[in-house]
Amino acid sequence: MTLGALDRLQFDLPALVVTKHGHRDAELAARRDVDQIESAHPVPDQAGLDAGQRILDFVTTAPADSHLLLLISGGASALAEVLVPPNTFDDLIGLNRDMLARAMDIGAINARRREISRIKGGRLLSAYNGASVTVLAVSDVPGDELSVIGSGIGDPRLCDAGQVRTAIVASNATARSFAAKQAERLGLDVVECREGLHGEIGAVVDDIAASMIDGGAGVYVFGGEPFLELPDEPGEGGRNQALALLAAKRISGSQHIAFVAAGTDGGDGPGEAAGGFVTDESWERTPHGDEAIERANSGAWLRDSGGLIITGPTGTNVMDLAVGLKWR
Repeated sequence: MTLGALDRLQFDLPALVVTKHGHRDAELAARRDVDQIESAHPVPDQAGLDAGQRILDFVTTAPADSHLLLLISGGASALAEVLVPPNTFDDLIGLNRDMLARAMDIGAINARRREISRIKGGRLLSAYNGASVTVLAVSDVPGDELSVIGSGIGDPRLCDAGQVRTAIVASNATARSFAAKQAERLGLDVVECREGLHGEIGAVVDDIAASMIDGGAGVYVFGGEPFLELPDEPGEGGRNQALALLAAKRISGSQHIAFVAAGTDGGDGPGEAAGGFVTDESWERTPHGDEAIERANSGAWLRDSGGLIITGPTGTNVMDLAVGLKWR
């Protein structure tokens, strides 16, 4: 987003970028007018608190005649924070770990994040005393609500800022549409294309697997962000890897079905994997699947099956994408 903005504006101006550890951009690093900060996602770290303070300082020290361009994408809630006293870093970590493990949807999670933040829920914009603000957001939440994206860090309805313009510039629908067009370009029929990955992961898998098993030949495109409840000591893998593992069990015995699920940012929880790939033969071919499901150890199972997907950082985040292929 920053590269696109700087290219469009075509002149140097101070910019501050906060991104995930390992996602620093080499082209931006070569620019003297751009500072890049890396912090943790999905569970915040101390670098995220430092990043949040840097953002707040950047905004509050802007001149009165300045114009602020705020670019927000998925992951912003975890990547930067300034806490409302008496909340501490330990409180923040405990809250995030608890919410991620309890199978809460992103709207509920971000509502709790807003309660303890000095920059979420429009408070960052309230701290800006310049002339105007433009907020451009890449949505990683259902319904593309600015109050939920980045926990409302760019929502003018939640603040008392002056002139603020907003726009959603990309979303999960963008990714689904592109995937469907690519399938058609390859001569494949698109049977279904919908945002069907929301909800508890077991119900999500039942829904999409039934669609592919009972449906016709072609490509099935699903988007969204399922949630799952983790055991006390979870193994390796994020929600997309868990989705792929559960799908492998569900489509086992069917004929001619392949399925991939991955995070559009190239990450899927802790670790370097983006997601997983399975076929109707993966479950029978790779042992200990039920144990991996029980222990939330999908990453190790997918590695054994040869279905672990590693893409590296993609530079964007529009929730998750799952694509199934059924052939005659």
